[in-house]
Amino acid sequence: MRRLRVAASPFTTNRLNAKNDTSSSIRKATNKMSTNNNSPDPRNTFGLAGYPSSGAYSHLPIRTTITGEAMVPHPNAAKIFLRNLPGHCYTLPNVPLNFTLVEIIVLLPNWFKNKNIALRFMSNYLTANVHFAIFEKHRECHFKDNYEREKAKKTITDEYRKAMRSHPQNRGWTKAKHTEPLGWDPKLIGMDGFVPDDARLPQYHRLPSLPLRDLMIGVKKLPESTDAGDLTRCVQFALTRPDNFMFPEDLPRILDHVGRTEVMTAHTDRAIVRAYTNHMRKGAAAKRPERDWDEAERVTREAREKTRAGIPQPQANPSKLQTQVRHMVANKVPQHSTPPPPAMMTPPSVPTDYQPQPAAVNFSDGELEAMLRSYVQEGDEMPTPPASLPPAYHPRRLLRECIEGHVAFDGSPLARAARFAQQPDQFGTAWYVENVPMLMQLLDSASHLEAGL
Repeated sequence: MRRLRVAASPFTTNRLNAKNDTSSSIRKATNKMSTNNNSPDPRNTFGLAGYPSSGAYSHLPIRTTITGEAMVPHPNAAKIFLRNLPGHCYTLPNVPLNFTLVEIIVLLPNWFKNKNIALRFMSNYLTANVHFAIFEKHRECHFKDNYEREKAKKTITDEYRKAMRSHPQNRGWTKAKHTEPLGWDPKLIGMDGFVPDDARLPQYHRLPSLPLRDLMIGVKKLPESTDAGDLTRCVQFALTRPDNFMFPEDLPRILDHVGRTEVMTAHTDRAIVRAYTNHMRKGAAAKRPERDWDEAERVTREAREKTRAGIPQPQANPSKLQTQVRHMVANKVPQHSTPPPPAMMTPPSVPTDYQPQPAAVNFSDGELEAMLRSYVQEGDEMPTPPASLPPAYHPRRLLRECIEGHVAFDGSPLARAARFAQQPDQFGTAWYVENVPMLMQLLDSASHLEAGL
């Protein structure tokens, strides 16, 4: 049987060559990994925060490249928020320990990434803004600008989301849809026997215990008052002693000596979150600029004051006013009177079938008043409004600006005084609402003068 010989195409040749090159590279890398086991540990150096073996992942095995060499951290890893701080991945003793929310954020800054602590904080209404405010208040932060601060807040938000979604039942978790677990008690802050998530991994290796005083590295202010719990007590005790007390195994011994924190409502997470939220809200209100209507009112007030300063305002003189009132008596419009109606074109009368009829019974005014009084019981009289100033106007409000002066049938003291201040010859005098009692006395005296004339 005759065989057909097919020439290999350039594409097939390139694929075969690439496959051979890849196989040889893998063999070389495998041989190098088997011989190169003395690579230096990149974590055995002092980190930027001053910790030995600094880094949030120091408790995990060294990551190696395909050649078997230790993977060098990314050059920008130190700039990532919390990346250069230790993970403090230690299991706590199984004794009563009460750590407040502030203590965990300040002294154990990477612990909130554990899903149980994230669940505790989220169920007690902690937000990334409050978390960052607590962190920034107590720890040294070297942010160049507001952009880096916002990036740090976003990192906190992302870490909470990552921790909460690590629960099998919370794959699509969001803070807006978060619900508390059934039977959740927000008053519990116990941490006895806590095991970090990474300590459950098979490749976890425990780092040497850390001196308690080293928890203060990077901290500018310890938690105080109700922000402090058992961990703060232990750190304060270790700072005053020459001996090295280790974290976490020496916590029970120190607490047995100094005593444990008496937990109150103010120590709980929700109370702390509420206190910091109110403090942040007050600080934001103090920095907030004036609202638009406040600014408009201020500009109007300044313009009015400038106008008054430019125009000389004569002071009210009672004797001069009395003389003016006497000259006005002849032309005075009686109170409670309506202005004359405007001239109107009356249409011609159209005859109708209706003819007005005289009243069947005519009552005098006295008879009508007697009949009405028979229907009025004692105490039904309309109360006379007090002659006090209305609460709607400021005492320094100009009377001529009061709307009551334009209501002809309003006989209240304010309306009478406003109508007087609106007369043309009174525009040069600044009459205010606080002058209503004095004007009423003068107007009443003018009415007596009119009656005497």
